[in-house]
Amino acid sequence: MSALMGWGYLAVILGVFCEGETCLFLAMYAARQGALDPLAVFLCAGAAALASDLLFFWLGRRWGVRLL
Repeated sequence: MSALMGWGYLAVILGVFCEGETCLFLAMYAARQGALDPLAVFLCAGAAALASDLLFFWLGRRWGVRLL
């Protein structure tokens, strides 16, 4: 479990940033088992979701017309 505790929050951030629900489900399962802190999982997931939404909005705003 030490690798999960060391890299778990980074995995939550990257997983929620790219995919979302499945990674968050697994992270909350790990938090339920005591490997991760539930509050830290919540904060990491919220920050990653906000950052990904803002990034993809900006990308669409900047280059969306050219792609269409």
